[in-house]
Amino acid sequence: MLLGLIARNQASWLTLTGRPDELLIPFPDDLPAIPETDARTVGCWAVAPNPRLDAHLREHGFCRGWQPHWMSAPAEVSAPDPSVTETLEVPEYDDHGQRLLGLARERPQTSFHFVAREDGALAGHVWLHVAAGVGGIYDMFVVESLRRRGIGSALARAASGKAAALGIETLILNAEGEDFWTALGYRSLGYGQTWWLHRR
Repeated sequence: MLLGLIARNQASWLTLTGRPDELLIPFPDDLPAIPETDARTVGCWAVAPNPRLDAHLREHGFCRGWQPHWMSAPAEVSAPDPSVTETLEVPEYDDHGQRLLGLARERPQTSFHFVAREDGALAGHVWLHVAAGVGGIYDMFVVESLRRRGIGSALARAASGKAAALGIETLILNAEGEDFWTALGYRSLGYGQTWWLHRR
């Protein structure tokens, strides 16, 4: 059940954040038709390894990609950290980042963006994306020289608190740094699979 919600939330996020030169096939129910496209990259996601889908995609030139590690935790309110703010205005972002902020402004109550600053400088960010009745945590980033100082934890708590305030009970994510997320109370739900076709 939860893996189905993860697939729907992740698919919604991928649709929102997709790049113009990339085509994604998110979580197909059956063996998908491979569309004719000019996209330089075509990707396919699955919530779990799938031998039939693997064989089908490999016949069409796809290679296996990374395995997302799905994790979940209950959304909880905690004391706010003054270094973290919810914002859709980040002048430091490049064109892609500005595009994402613009899309979020167009879809209120769906995607929420949190930024941590230290002495006024951007220290990190994270997105909360609400879809399919769960809150997805996406694109957590902390400036490398500022890591291991609690900034990532503060960002994660801010997103969790926002989700709880919205009535969301469950948070999900595709973990990088499993130890970090486990320490915050997330539990493993297993591994998915991605496949990629790169065209010149």
